[in-house]
Amino acid sequence: VTVPEPHVSDLVVMLDTQYRMHPDIGDLVGELFYKGRLQHGANTRQTATIAAGVPCAGAAIVVADTAGSADCQTPSGSYSRFNERHARIAVEFARQSVEGGADSIAIITPYVEQVRRIGRLLADAPGLADHVECRTVHRFQGGERDVVIFDTVDADPLPPGRLLSGKAAGSSAPNLINVSLSRARGKLLIIADVSYFRRHDPSGVISQVL
Repeated sequence: VTVPEPHVSDLVVMLDTQYRMHPDIGDLVGELFYKGRLQHGANTRQTATIAAGVPCAGAAIVVADTAGSADCQTPSGSYSRFNERHARIAVEFARQSVEGGADSIAIITPYVEQVRRIGRLLADAPGLADHVECRTVHRFQGGERDVVIFDTVDADPLPPGRLLSGKAAGSSAPNLINVSLSRARGKLLIIADVSYFRRHDPSGVISQVL
């Protein structure tokens, strides 16, 4: 049965308590996707311990703003995208997280080509690939990790891709972004060109997140 307005229907009961995320991450997800109704039942001592680690010790949510310094491209014969500077930042964040003692680390990105590029960088760093998992958003649904690095990839000279832009009717972008953010237990690191999204998609979900 499809319920047109589940948030106000007597037929639907919302499971409104989350037990995974640091409260700061839970507040972000709750405000953006659950109308502020999400409550926190997670072990705050445990999630605070994760947030206290490097990179960016003490912060549960971090935006690494590449601020026009990264280019988004597509390989010849493919529509998938990659961003070399973002990939290197993601791997550096992963390296610091491992050295800081994080038990589980994920790099999540919308594009298969970026997964390939990050995978090669991880393989070139001795032992790092054993501790870090890199997947697309579609492949990561249902998982959770202590540290999540969400690489948006999109940047000039290309317009925002449909995987992150919620402009089209029935777009899955909000759900995909929700999945990406809410996999993090204690630390969420977002790599993005903030001004790029503000210029190209100012009312989009990614701009709201940033």
